Amino acid sequence: MSYKFNLNFDDLNDKGFVVIRPGRYVGKIVDWRFYVKEETANALFQLEFELVGSDYAGKTIRFWQSIGKSDGGNTIISTPDDAGRVYRLYKNLGLVMADDRQADKPLDLQAVFGAADENGKLQVTHLSVNGDKRPVTGAKATLVIVESQDTDGNPSHSIKYVDSLSVTPDGKSSDIPF
Repeated sequence: MSYKFNLNFDDLNDKGFVVIRPGRYVGKIVDWRFYVKEETANALFQLEFELVGSDYAGKTIRFWQSIGKSDGGNTIISTPDDAGRVYRLYKNLGLVMADDRQADKPLDLQAVFGAADENGKLQVTHLSVNGDKRPVTGAKATLVIVESQDTDGNPSHSIKYVDSLSVTPDGKSSDIPF
């Protein structure tokens, strides 16, 4: 008995890893971690997205967002640029909406942490917006994926930007997870 295989290697690099073609893809968060990189003291969010509704449905890709520097303790010092990037990330994921800003008080955003993994990275379970806890798992966005290279110079991919999903004229989207 013999078998015929029909395998497509078009999207694989020389190491056999899938390289996602550049473009815009919808992704949903399946994991979100926070950690401080010891060598640089950079405080980072590590988001893992699962691609949905494309040739790459089910593939996962990671995105890192710097949120500031650790002072060596439990305090993270962020610049206005850091805060702006994190705010845009939250907003583009649909976790912060226009009506969350109130004229009489400042916008209060807090990441809510769960357990640490074996590498000491803390799971981010929710985003608290003015005291309202919103789950981060399942939040969707448009991922702008570009070509890059791995450490050995092989073709790879990376997320350049996390953009908002398209919304209806009234500003609503059925893809917002809460």
